[in-house]
Amino acid sequence: MFLLGFLGCLIFTVVVCTLTLKNPLLMIHNYPPKIREKVYKLGLCEREEETIWKRLAKLVFFGFVFGVVLYLHYQVRDFWFIFTKSYILFTIINLYDVIVIDLIWFCHSEGVKIKGTEDMKEYEDMKFHIIGGLKGMVLGLIISLIAGGFASLIQILFF
Repeated sequence: MFLLGFLGCLIFTVVVCTLTLKNPLLMIHNYPPKIREKVYKLGLCEREEETIWKRLAKLVFFGFVFGVVLYLHYQVRDFWFIFTKSYILFTIINLYDVIVIDLIWFCHSEGVKIKGTEDMKEYEDMKFHIIGGLKGMVLGLIISLIAGGFASLIQILFF
C-alpha cells in the first residue's frame, strides 16, 4: 500500500503542479470562490459550470482506475477488500493534497497566483482547503464503492 500511495501522490503532484504552474486558469475550479469570481469578472476565462453528468463521469472514471489498479496489484476481486484498499489509497492521496499541495504549496506560492488577483488574501485561506479535503473524503467513499463494484463485476464476468 505504501508503494501505491507514494506513486499516487507522485502522479498527483506532477499533474496538478505542472498544470497550475503552466497556466493557473487550467485549474481555476480548484481555487477559492472569491478568486474564481474575480477571474470571471476580469474576463480572464469563461465560467464553466460542471454538470451532474460530468461529475458522475469523473467518479466512475476514478472508481474504475482505482479498481483496476488495485485488482492488478493485489489480484483480488473481493468487493470489500478492494473498497477498503481503495479508500485507504484515496485517503493517503487526499491528505497529501490537503497538507502538502494546498496548505504548504498553494497557500504560500507566488506561482499559483493569477494575474490581476495577486493581492487577494483568499490565496492563504486554509479553511477553504481543509473543507475541500473533508468533502474529498466523502467523494472517496463513492469512488471506493465504484472500485469495489468493478472488482465484483470482474469476478462475475470472468471467473
